[in-house]
Amino acid sequence: MKFISLLLAGGCDYIIPDMNTLFHLFNLFVLVAVLYFLLFKPVKKFIAKRKETIIKMEEENRAAKAELNKIKSEYESILHEARTKAEAIIADSIKQGGMKQNEIISLARQEARDIIVKTENDINDDKKKAAKDIKEQIRVISAQLAQKILSEKITVEADDKIIDARLSEWLGQK
Repeated sequence: MKFISLLLAGGCDYIIPDMNTLFHLFNLFVLVAVLYFLLFKPVKKFIAKRKETIIKMEEENRAAKAELNKIKSEYESILHEARTKAEAIIADSIKQGGMKQNEIISLARQEARDIIVKTENDINDDKKKAAKDIKEQIRVISAQLAQKILSEKITVEADDKIIDARLSEWLGQK
């Protein structure tokens, strides 16, 4: 303290520091040296190791990123191939569906034609049967009527010829 007060006062021609000040200066140098060896060097080594670890991690990160890009490109190629196959399968399914549709339509048309032919044959058979029944009924009725009117017996053969001729005219058959 004296040293500082003398220095500020400017009253002395020469300044001799007392022992206390020298002791404090010596302690300061020792403290700086100890802190240098105990703290600064270990911290510096720790920072250097940390820097090496960070550099190593960055290299590993770059390698992992390169591997990831490789896997991504493989995945994209597999995905593209799968999409292409799916599109081919869809196109094939559509084509087969169209073919199946045409097959079903042609079968339905053939069945419709068969039903129409069968129905026409059934109608013609029914017409013939109805005409035969009508012919038989007309024959019986006309024979009974003629027998009553003429009071004489008419033969079936003569009656059949007359009825056939009249039915042919009525039904448009010749």
